[in-house]
Amino acid sequence: IAAFLDPVEYHHLRKRPVELEAAIVLLKVEMEQEAKRIALKVRTSHSRTDIACDLSSKTNPPKKEKEKENNIDSLFSLCGIAVSSVPTSSIQKTWSINEEIGFYISSVNTDKQLMFASFWFNQEKRLPLMSSVVRRINIIPASSVPCESTFSVAGYIRRKERCSLSPQAIRYSMVLKDRHKLALFDH
Repeated sequence: IAAFLDPVEYHHLRKRPVELEAAIVLLKVEMEQEAKRIALKVRTSHSRTDIACDLSSKTNPPKKEKEKENNIDSLFSLCGIAVSSVPTSSIQKTWSINEEIGFYISSVNTDKQLMFASFWFNQEKRLPLMSSVVRRINIIPASSVPCESTFSVAGYIRRKERCSLSPQAIRYSMVLKDRHKLALFDH
């Protein structure tokens, strides 16, 4: 799944159709689970909002119909609902899991070089389920080598001869050791 969701690695995965199909099947399962998690979060937040609205309606006496129409924004703010000036008919329809996967495949099947972080930053609104799966899965390193290397360097910096270093000095030394990598984050 991690290779499928990385636009650069996707081109390598395309050359192996069996692994590509397996990745798509696993991704669909992950996206269905993510949709269930999101629905559960929305349900619990709506139930809290409903309780708050019930409490506020019990404390405020009912008003005339004309005043209710004029104060709909006030009601929404009391209930914790964001007020939108956009009519409901113009709200974008959410895509199904297959539509999101299809859009992703058509987006990465271009000739231009796509960077992982910038691609997912730009597509986060269009592919909400898939981007939440990306945040959960692609954060896991594919190998423990960089982590082990960092611990090894930290052990070397804080050896017996330099045991009086403060944690902050060790942290700064670790950052300075890899300062050439910081240029990647400047833009």
